[in-house]
Amino acid sequence: MTGVAHAPWRESETLAQDEPWPPSAERPGDWGDVLIAGLALAALTLSWTGILGALSILLQLAVLGALVWLKPVTVIDAFKRGWPLLIVGVLPCLSTLWSTVPGVSLRYGAQLAVTLAIAVAVVAVSPLRTYVRGVFLSTLMILAICIVYGRRGASAEGPVLIGILGSKNAMAFLAQLVLVSGVAVLGDGRQPLWARLPALAGIPAALFVLATGQSAGGMITAVLGLVLLAGFAGLAWLPPKGRAAAAAILVLMLAPLAAAMPILVEEAQTFASDVLHKDAGLTGRDWLWAFADRLIADRPLIGHGYRSIWLGDDATTIGLLRWAGLTDGKGFHFHDNYREWAVDFGLVGAAVIGLALGASGVRLIVNAVSRPGLAPAFVTAMFLVMAVRAKVENVFMPFQPTTLLLFALAAWAWVAPPPPLEDEAPQ
Repeated sequence: MTGVAHAPWRESETLAQDEPWPPSAERPGDWGDVLIAGLALAALTLSWTGILGALSILLQLAVLGALVWLKPVTVIDAFKRGWPLLIVGVLPCLSTLWSTVPGVSLRYGAQLAVTLAIAVAVVAVSPLRTYVRGVFLSTLMILAICIVYGRRGASAEGPVLIGILGSKNAMAFLAQLVLVSGVAVLGDGRQPLWARLPALAGIPAALFVLATGQSAGGMITAVLGLVLLAGFAGLAWLPPKGRAAAAAILVLMLAPLAAAMPILVEEAQTFASDVLHKDAGLTGRDWLWAFADRLIADRPLIGHGYRSIWLGDDATTIGLLRWAGLTDGKGFHFHDNYREWAVDFGLVGAAVIGLALGASGVRLIVNAVSRPGLAPAFVTAMFLVMAVRAKVENVFMPFQPTTLLLFALAAWAWVAPPPPLEDEAPQ
């Protein structure tokens, strides 16, 4: 071991050819390893602290800078390996060239590129098992803060917990991550005991928040996440020839669920009644989807530019915001990320992003089949869950936890080779 092994807190200028990168199994670390793991955990945690405003963004930038300074060769190599994701990060910035509001597309495109950089850097410096543990601990901390904070928000059935996140859907997504990552950590015998024990409290807390949060979509995707986690982890008990068939069945089961997305969007009925103040007989999402389709037809090839529709100042933006009863479109979207891509980047750009992320999903599935275990199962299951959620939500927003998670999960497909078979054997 050379380079990093001699100075784990500050990487040398060259990386030895025989250096295992990134390590698939955790080794006893020193203070440098603890520092880097702490920075990665901080990046995951800070993505949930939008309530801090600009301070949260500055802290995330500081963490990114620290990771790049401490591990420059590792992070740069990660970007080289994950080059398809660079396309996803560059395209929103490039849309400035044809955007109807160039300044908006450049600003938010640059922010999205930084979000991608944070995700890749975290993956680059983290063994897979450490990353899964980091997702669990970071989301558990935020869930505890939300419960203690106690802020409640409106839903069709009455006030529900929204904590520091501001919406019941975000709260449900947080609880879902605590639940699925907690199960992945608790069931992994090679996770340290100090990380497994909190899962005994975190899993019931997440279940309680999901059960009382009045988010039908959150409940459905939480169940889906657990089923996919169990299914991909269970491949370890099958002979190699049977794993591919079982994995294909798991993936095919997503097709009818995706087709039934209008049912899952039942959670968005409060979107029509509480947010948009529309008549219950006219669901806001249907109108938004039809409007998005018209925008796509107007500029089908290259689109209108990243975030230009919601943050512009022309008649289209003003009309949308007036219809929604809003004065600012920063956090608003078409409730269908696939349509959102086509509106912003055209059918060509949406296809490019879809191919890059789709290829990531295929590689994750192949890794989970060839080297099954709870850690590979978690990243594969959550990536597929994100693909389903994208049908009814926007998972492509700068500095948002959903976006950071999506980019990190996709990065695992390119950055790290699958762990050795014996490292992820069933416990």
